[in-house]
Amino acid sequence: MVAIEGIGADADGIGKLSGYVIFVPFALPGERVRVRIVNANRKFGRGELIEVLRRSEERVEPRCEHFGVCGGCHLQHLTYAGQLKHKTAQVTNALEHAFGLVSPKVEPMRGPDDPWGQRTKIALHLRRMAGRLEAGLYSRRTRELVPIRECPATDPKGLRAGLAAVDLLDRSDLPAWVPWTDEGVLRSIVVRQSPGIGAQTTLVLRKDVEGREKIVSELLAGGAMSVALSLNDGPTEMLLGRRTEVVGGEERLPIDVCGVRYLCSPGAFFQTSAWGAKFLVEAVRRLVAPPADARIVDLYCGGGLLGLALADRVREVLGLEENGRAIADATASAAANRFANTRFLRGPVEQTLRQIERDPRPFAVLLDPPREGCDPRVVGAVADLAPRRVLYVSCALEALARDLLEFRRLGYGATRIEPFDMFPHTAHVEAVALLERTELEAKRRLLSRVTQ
Repeated sequence: MVAIEGIGADADGIGKLSGYVIFVPFALPGERVRVRIVNANRKFGRGELIEVLRRSEERVEPRCEHFGVCGGCHLQHLTYAGQLKHKTAQVTNALEHAFGLVSPKVEPMRGPDDPWGQRTKIALHLRRMAGRLEAGLYSRRTRELVPIRECPATDPKGLRAGLAAVDLLDRSDLPAWVPWTDEGVLRSIVVRQSPGIGAQTTLVLRKDVEGREKIVSELLAGGAMSVALSLNDGPTEMLLGRRTEVVGGEERLPIDVCGVRYLCSPGAFFQTSAWGAKFLVEAVRRLVAPPADARIVDLYCGGGLLGLALADRVREVLGLEENGRAIADATASAAANRFANTRFLRGPVEQTLRQIERDPRPFAVLLDPPREGCDPRVVGAVADLAPRRVLYVSCALEALARDLLEFRRLGYGATRIEPFDMFPHTAHVEAVALLERTELEAKRRLLSRVTQ
C-alpha cells in the first residue's frame, strides 16, 4: 500500500514506500493505493495503479472512454477545480524554488468555464488493421497508437472533420505508413478548427500519390475550408514535413479573437485553444495598457497574436520572428485588419533585436519564446531598450523562473503573474507575467546615459 502525497509535474501521483519515492499515474493526493512496481532505480520507482483503497474526494469518473490508455489527457480523473489548484501550486512552487523568500506572488490559475471541447487542433495518426484504416493518438510515453472515435477535450466540429477525412481515406485503399518498414503512404490527418468559421485539413503523406486531386475535392465538398498536403519522410515523432502547401481552398484559415482577424497557414503555429487565445489577447491589452502614442516591440511574435491585439491602440507595432511562414501570416493578418502601423521582420530574435532602431524607446516589449525560454542575449537586449513594461508568456516553468530571475537582476521585477489553463485535463501549464522597471534601475540607467 502506498500513500499519495502530491502530484508531480507530469501529473503522476507521488507516494512513498518506506521513504522510497514512487510515481503512480492516475493516483491523487490523499489516496492510499495498491500498485505494481514496473520500473525502479536508486532514486525513485514507477508504479502501475492496481486499486484505490482510499479514494480522494476530488476523484471523478473520466468523461472519455480512452482515458488512461490514450496519452492525450492526464487529469480527467481529477475535478476541474482540483486541476486548477494543482497547476497554481506548480507555478508557485517553481518560482519559490528559484526566488526563495522574494518570490513574486502568483494569482490563482484561470481556466475556461467549460473545460471540454477546448482544443481546436487535433492530429490523428493512421494505421491499417485487418484492412481498415484506423485513426488515433499515441499512448503516454510511447509511440503505440491508440485508436479513438471520441475526444471530449477537442472541439467536436474539428474532431468530426478529422474522422470524416479518415473515413474518406479508408475508401481510397491507400496503404498506411508502417514506421519500422518505411512502407506505405498515409501518416496523419491534422485538422485545425476555427470556431464559427470552418476547418483546415492537412494530409500528411510519406510521399505523393496519384489521384490525390479526387481526395482533395471530396474533402472540400465535405466542408473543409482548405486542404493542405505535407510530404513527410521523417521519423515518427516528426508530425509535418519540411514543406506544407495548400492544394485546395483558402490559403489561410481565418480565426477571430476579440475583434481581430488572424490568418493562419497550415503548419504554422497558432494557439490551439480558443479560450486560451482569447485570454492572451485580453491579458496583453489589460496588463500592458499602452497609451495611444506607444511603440510596441513583439519578440518571437509568431503569427502576431499578441502584437496585433494592440495594433489599433498604439502608434506602432514591430514584430520579430525567425519563421518565414509565421511572418507571412502576421503580415497578411495586419492587412486583413487594415493595420497600417505594423512591421514584421524575419530573423533570429537574438540577432535582429540588436539591429532595430532604439528611438523612440518602446513602451513595452512582448515576449512569447519557445519552450526553452529566451536566449540570454535577448534578455539583456530587452533591458537595454529600457521599456516601461515587459510582458512574458511561458509554457515551461523552469525557463520562466530562470528568465524572470535574469530580468530581476537587470532591474525588471515581476509585478503580476497569471497562470492560465491552455490545456485542461493535461499536465501542461502556461503563465503570463508582467514585468516593470524598478525605480532604482530607472535612475541608474538614466545616470549611465548622462555620463556616457
